[in-house]
Amino acid sequence: MKKVLILIPLSWEYVHKNFMWSVMQWALFLKDKYDLGVVDGSSTFMDSTRDKLLEIAETKKKYDYILQLDADQTYPLETLDVLTGHIDAGHKCVTGLTASRQYGWPLAFEFSSIDPPRYKRIRNFDVNAGLVKVDGTGLGGVMIHRSVLDQVPFPRFMMHYDDYLRRPPGDDVMFFVGLKKAGIDCYVDTKLRFGHMVVGERRAEDWVEPSGA
Repeated sequence: MKKVLILIPLSWEYVHKNFMWSVMQWALFLKDKYDLGVVDGSSTFMDSTRDKLLEIAETKKKYDYILQLDADQTYPLETLDVLTGHIDAGHKCVTGLTASRQYGWPLAFEFSSIDPPRYKRIRNFDVNAGLVKVDGTGLGGVMIHRSVLDQVPFPRFMMHYDDYLRRPPGDDVMFFVGLKKAGIDCYVDTKLRFGHMVVGERRAEDWVEPSGA
């Protein structure tokens, strides 16, 4: 039985029913296939919350698969089968395809520099390409193998103000900077589609790159 630890960082004390149901279905339908653990945490600062959850994950040594879920997304029933399958195949960091909450484009980016972090989204991203190597994504639905915790030092998400950008890079960017420095590749399975909630729900397969974008 595969042992999966689910980490849920929160910036509030409640979750949307669509997120809750997408996770509950795993508990209902996959209870005989997976040994699931769940840890949640909340604070004003999401980067420190995420770091704390991975610190807790380090102490729960029986779990080989660590899955980060964002509570403003939805995850289909096949999520665990697909992601653990890629981990078993030797990939240390994998996720599904998530749409940007603001614009609907696929959340995937590439670095031009990691020290300091400089990045841009991947334009004309093929949402029907199977498993695609990327420099980074959003953090909702990212699964890592436990060994990543030994390769990427703490803190793993810490944001800092960038005078050039006039803002801090996001906690997602800083996480993937750490993976990049450790030589760990990340992949997106473009056949595994996650929803991203705003007023309705965005999905990356609905995105069409506008002319001249």
